[in-house]
This record gives sequence, C-alpha cells and structure tokens, in this order.
Amino acid sequence: MPTQESWKVSPGDPNWVCVPGVAKPINCGSQARARLIAAAPETAAERDRLRALNAELIGELKNAAAADEFYRHETSRSAYLREFAVRARAAIAKAKE
Repeated sequence: MPTQESWKVSPGDPNWVCVPGVAKPINCGSQARARLIAAAPETAAERDRLRALNAELIGELKNAAAADEFYRHETSRSAYLREFAVRARAAIAKAKE
C-alpha cells in the first residue's frame, strides 16, 4: 500500500491527487476532497493501529475480569478491586459495540 508520503495533492492543481502507480492524477473535485484522499493511507494506518490496541486492551480487561471471577469468594479482596472488575466488564461491553 502506498505510504502517506507517496499520496500528494498535485502541486499544479490542488483539486487533484497524485498516486504512485496511477498514470494520471485523480480529479477529486475540490481541494478539501483532495486533502482527504491524500491522507487516506495515514488514516488507514491509524485505524489499524487503534484496532490492534483495542484488541490488546480488551484482552487485558478480560484477564482482569476473569481474575475477579476466580477470586470472587475471597474475603480479602478490596472494594477497589471489585469496583475495577465491574468497570472492566463495562469497558469490554462498550468496546464490543
């Protein structure tokens, strides 16, 4: 996939985007659209990074919630840990929406 640096708004006409491997610049119809299209690779990369981070966070929250479930009969658990497990489960549910 082309990198952000390789997708450029045309210096000759800011309504056009130059994309490597494409013979002619793409007419975007407006400068705003041209800037958005030129930013597409960077936007996709950030989306992918955030998806990976979200998956990691969900995994860790699931581990925390599972630990809470495993130790639920322990009387030594603090109220803070119980509240954390409740918040972790809520965060898991929200992330899955």
